[in-house]
Amino acid sequence: APVILGFGGQATVQVTSQAGVGQSVTLSASGGQVTASFAPNPVVLAAGGVSSTVTLTPVANAAPGADQVTVQGTIDGVSTTTTLFINRIAPFTFTRSSAASVTLTPGGNAPVSFNVTFNAPFAGPVVVTAPPASGGVSFSPPALTVTNSGTANFTVTGAAVTPNALNFSFTAVAGGFSQTQPVSVTVAQAIQFTLAGGAASIQPGQTGQVNVQVGFTSGTPQTVTVAAVPGSINAALISVSGGGSVPNAS
Repeated sequence: APVILGFGGQATVQVTSQAGVGQSVTLSASGGQVTASFAPNPVVLAAGGVSSTVTLTPVANAAPGADQVTVQGTIDGVSTTTTLFINRIAPFTFTRSSAASVTLTPGGNAPVSFNVTFNAPFAGPVVVTAPPASGGVSFSPPALTVTNSGTANFTVTGAAVTPNALNFSFTAVAGGFSQTQPVSVTVAQAIQFTLAGGAASIQPGQTGQVNVQVGFTSGTPQTVTVAAVPGSINAALISVSGGGSVPNAS
C-alpha cells in the first residue's frame, strides 16, 4: 500500500473466520514508521467475511522506502496476525534549476528557478515560498503554487552592495511534507579596481607609477575611463598625470 509522506495512505483489511459469524474482532497494528487506525473497529464477522479500512499515517521524520506493518485480529483473547506491506513515498522532489550563487549589481535582478516533480500517486498542489527580504535583497513573487510537475520561477533583486554573500532558503510544502533549497546572493559594484603593488613610494623630485587593474563583477565588458579624483590630491605636495580609457575591461 502506498503511504505518502506528509499525508498518509489507506488499505483494506479483509477479516474472515471458519468458526462462524457474529463474533466481534478487534483490530490493531504494530511496527513500521507509521501509526494505524481502523474503521470500523471492532468488526463483526459475517458470511463471506467483513472488511475494515486501515488509515496509515507516517511518523515524524519518516523517510521514503519500503516498510511493513503487522496487523492483528483478536477474538476473545485469541489473536492471529498478517503482514501489510507498505511503501513510504515522498510526494514530490524539489530541486534548483538555476545557479546556487547569484551576483547582482545594485538595482539589478536575476531569475531564480526550481523544478517541482510530483511522485505518483500524489497529485498536488505544492506551495513554493520565497524567503523574506534581508540586507537589501528581496524576492518576488512571495510564493507560487505548483499544480502539476513543472517549474517555479522567482526574481531576486539587490538594492545595495552587500559586504558578504547572503544565504537564503526557498521552501516547498505539501501537507505535512516540506523540502528546502539554498540560494546565495551577493550584490557588488559592477566595476572593481585594484592597485598593482598597492602603493607607490617616491622621493622629492622623482616620479613613480601606479598601475590600476579594472575588472567587472557582472555585466558585459566595456570601455572604462580611469582618472585620479581631483579632490583626493594635495596639489601642494604631489601632481598626478596619466589615466585614460581601458578598452573592453573584463
